[in-house]
Amino acid sequence: MARMNVLAEVAKGLKANIHAVDNLSPVARVAVCVKAGSRYEPDHLPGISHQIRASAGLTTYDSSVFGIARHMERAGASFRVNSNREYIIYRVDCLRDKLDYVLGFIDDTIHRPEYRSWELVDYIHPKLKHEISSYKHNQDELINEAMHKAAFRGGLAHSVYTPEYRITKFNRNDLFEYLEKNFVLDRMTFTALGCDPEEFSSIIEEKFRLNGAEYKGVSGESRYIGGGEARVQAGFPLTKVNYVVQGVPIQDQKSLAALEVIASAFGTQKGAIHGDGSEKTLHNLMLSYSKSIRCSIINLSYQDHGLFGISISGPNEKPFTTAVKAAIKQTKQVLTNMNENDLKRAKRIARARCLIESENHDIVFKAMADRHAAGVTGQSPLALVESLTLKDVQAVAAQLLKSKPTMAVVGNPRFVPYVDELD
Repeated sequence: MARMNVLAEVAKGLKANIHAVDNLSPVARVAVCVKAGSRYEPDHLPGISHQIRASAGLTTYDSSVFGIARHMERAGASFRVNSNREYIIYRVDCLRDKLDYVLGFIDDTIHRPEYRSWELVDYIHPKLKHEISSYKHNQDELINEAMHKAAFRGGLAHSVYTPEYRITKFNRNDLFEYLEKNFVLDRMTFTALGCDPEEFSSIIEEKFRLNGAEYKGVSGESRYIGGGEARVQAGFPLTKVNYVVQGVPIQDQKSLAALEVIASAFGTQKGAIHGDGSEKTLHNLMLSYSKSIRCSIINLSYQDHGLFGISISGPNEKPFTTAVKAAIKQTKQVLTNMNENDLKRAKRIARARCLIESENHDIVFKAMADRHAAGVTGQSPLALVESLTLKDVQAVAAQLLKSKPTMAVVGNPRFVPYVDELD
């Protein structure tokens, strides 16, 4: 009877962790998000989440490496695993009539790995060495890591990469310990796009051998400190500067919508290099100094924190110094002087971006999985943008202006002012 009660509680909890939308697509997309990213690593095992992620697809108690790859190929499925500071995400795309078949192997990968010592040595150690070597030559990744280390204390300052000296130090017991403590039911969410919700729920409950135990890992507590600075000398042809302040957590969807509108008012888009044609854009301001200088928006959200700011890249020349100062000065002016006309224009841009992104199923699915993993419900981003008033946006802008800035530089820091010189 006690065993039956435990299973009933597990099933009851599972219902809240499943979310599926059927858009009648022939391709089903599934994401299993486990709250086991680098911020939850214990102090004595730095980099363990990277090792867990890299080990996905190794031999399990039911399937060999070859068997998993062969069966996935036979089903026409695409299986990949990535990780960030909060989650390890198992993502599979397959034909919807093969979903039942494919998810059985995903369960094997997540819940029944063997972590054979010789496979870790032959497969995972070389893989980790290659990924870390690639990371060292990736300017975007380098500055992202430096920015988080300068901005936070605690879990969010942890790198998503294993330290080189730790690559060969992990053993199978370390991996099993992290798996047992972190891969528990209330830390997992199951999201699907392109399959029937009832069918998806039934498959998860039947196929997945879920651990209903209580979470016994670390809290991942983090604190934004502000005022920090990281300056990394590296041999890149361009210098890259990230200038950020404290943003908003992912649960605060209304403030996140306000940040999207503010980003549109800057005249550049998250991850983009072009503005919207207005003469007052950051894009055009940067062009007035050099055609090689580009500016984009940073807007990152976590469970309890966020980062918002601008990223500037340009050649190692003196005009870059002036351009960095001018870009930061203009962002502060935009935040200080938002008016109704600016708001209308920025909302039009943000609305257009939302509608364009809604046509891309991959973007829609990623946003859906992120929102579900974070427990976010309520209005759609588009509806939130439409509902914003000038007072709402000004309130968020005021909070950004009050926050202490953090700066990270990768390239030649001699052409970049120090953070205290930019206030």
